[in-house]
Amino acid sequence: MKKITSFFTAILLATGLLLPNSVFTGDVGLLSDEQTDTIYAMLDIARNSKNKDELRNVTEALIPAINKSNATGAIKYLCLREAMLFAQTDKQKNDILRHLGNTGQYQAMLFVAPFMENRALRRTAALAAMNIAISNPSFAGVETTKILKKVSKTLINADAGNPRQSIKKYLDENQKEEGFVSIFNGKNLEGWKGLVENPLKRAKMTPEALTAAQEKADLEAKTAWIVENGELLFTGKGSNLCTNKSYGDFEMLVDWKLYPGPAPDAGIYLRGTPQVQIWETYRVKTKNYIGSGGLFNNKQNMSDPLKIADKKIGEWNTFRIRMIGERVSVWLNGELVTDNVIMENYWDSSQPIFPTEQIELQAHGSKVAYRDILIREIKRL
Repeated sequence: MKKITSFFTAILLATGLLLPNSVFTGDVGLLSDEQTDTIYAMLDIARNSKNKDELRNVTEALIPAINKSNATGAIKYLCLREAMLFAQTDKQKNDILRHLGNTGQYQAMLFVAPFMENRALRRTAALAAMNIAISNPSFAGVETTKILKKVSKTLINADAGNPRQSIKKYLDENQKEEGFVSIFNGKNLEGWKGLVENPLKRAKMTPEALTAAQEKADLEAKTAWIVENGELLFTGKGSNLCTNKSYGDFEMLVDWKLYPGPAPDAGIYLRGTPQVQIWETYRVKTKNYIGSGGLFNNKQNMSDPLKIADKKIGEWNTFRIRMIGERVSVWLNGELVTDNVIMENYWDSSQPIFPTEQIELQAHGSKVAYRDILIREIKRL
C-alpha cells in the first residue's frame, strides 16, 4: 500500500496536481482498478487541501479522469458528486454537471436539478437532468415530471425546441404513476420511527402495549439517529430505524457510507426482515471478505453476493434493491451482486417472507450514514 501511495504522490507532484507541502492520505481502498485508485487518490488530495490553487488543479484533472474511466455510471455519479464540492470555477462545475448527465443515475438527476437556479449553470444542469430522464423510462413519475417541466422553462433560447419535443414525447409515452418517492427529507426523522420488536412479536402485542413501546422507541431513535448536512447518520448507539409505512413490492435506491472503526457493519431490512448486508472491515484482515449486498441471513438460498463491488471504508456506495414477491435483486455501485434470490423469513423459517412490512436501517454498533433514500412501489399483478 505504501508503494502505491508513493507512486501516486510522485505522479501528482510531477504533474503539478499536488503541492509539496500537501497532505495526502493515500488510502486507495479495496479491490480497485488503477483508474479508480487514481480517482480516489485525487479525491483524498482535495479533501485534505485548503489551497484554492491546488484544489483548482486537482479538480481540473479529476473531472476528465472520472469521465474517461471504465467505472460504472453509479461510481462516476458518486465521484462527480463529490468533485462538485471542490470545483473552483463555473467551467469546472458545468463540466461536472454535463458528465453527471451521462451517468444514467436517478440520484444524479435529483442532484443536478437544483443547479437550474444558478444563472451560470442552469442550461447545463437542465440538459443533464433531461438526458438522464428521457434515457430511462423507469424513472418516470411525479418528481421526474416536475424536473422535466422545469427543464422546459429553463431552456428558453433558440435551440430549445428539440429538447422540449423530447420531453413532451417522454411524458406522453411513459407511466403516470407516482414513481420514486423520497422517504428521507434530509431535515429530520419525519416518516420514520424506532424499532419495536420483530414482526411476529409486534403482531401479538395489544394496541395499548404497542403504542407505549412505540413511544419509547421513538424517543430513543431521536438520539441514536441524527440528521447532519442532509444525511441520515446512525451514531453507533441505539436500535434500528424503521419506516412508518409498510411496503410490498418495490424498488429502492439509497446511498450509504460506513465510517472507520473496529468492525463497521450495517444492513437494510426488507419487509422487517434481515437483511441486505453492508459488511464490516475485519473480514478483510481475516481474508474472508465477501462484499456487501448479499442476503446474509439466508440459510437455504444464496446468501453471499456474486462479486465484491464495495468502495473503501469512508467512501459513499450506492444500492439499487428490487424486491418482487419473495425474490430480491441487489445492485451495488452499478454491479449486480444478488440476482433474483429468494429472501427467507428469518423470524420463522417455516413461513415465506411477509407480504408487506416496514423497511429498516440496521443499527449494529458502528457509525453509518445514508442519503437519498428513495422508494418506487410496484403494483402486484
